[in-house]
Amino acid sequence: MAVEAGAPPPAPALLPGLPSRPAWAPDACPAEARDPLTGAFTRAAFVADPAAPLVSDAPREASMEDWILDVDVKDMRRLLDLFGIPSGDQVLVDATRRLHACVGDRVARWAGDEWLVRLEPEVDVRAVAEGIRRAVGDVPFDVGEGHRERVTVSIGIGRADTWAQAVIRASTAMALASQEGGDRVREAH
Repeated sequence: MAVEAGAPPPAPALLPGLPSRPAWAPDACPAEARDPLTGAFTRAAFVADPAAPLVSDAPREASMEDWILDVDVKDMRRLLDLFGIPSGDQVLVDATRRLHACVGDRVARWAGDEWLVRLEPEVDVRAVAEGIRRAVGDVPFDVGEGHRERVTVSIGIGRADTWAQAVIRASTAMALASQEGGDRVREAH
């Protein structure tokens, strides 16, 4: 079942060390700012909203050195081939719920089975990323017809002088984590 478009996810029990609400997230946002399937922010909302940009070419202020995580689900092609698109959609919805349970409303659906997470600079980013990896990978997903499948993620961590550079660094680190077999966290250096 999809989260209602435009509605933020329910208040989660966050991983330790995270403020209850990200300072950059808007109090309310239009429905088009939410992915209609998962309820996460859309890529367009994060790229286009100057009040709370996740990605822009403008340099960040010294106090805005947030972390970017690039979270990519592994084995989606296999799940789609075995169980079909509705099961794949359910995995995306459930994975987003698990992400929200870990980090709250700090999640944007970046591509099909990929999310960006924005974390405050004072957060233990490695611990949060490992918490996300375990939350997604430790409990199998219901893929329908009584089948449960374990899904893992590769997570890249990035930080840079601009949002665009931070996303590139996180994405590069995520790709390296995937090449190393997935189900791991890799920090850009």
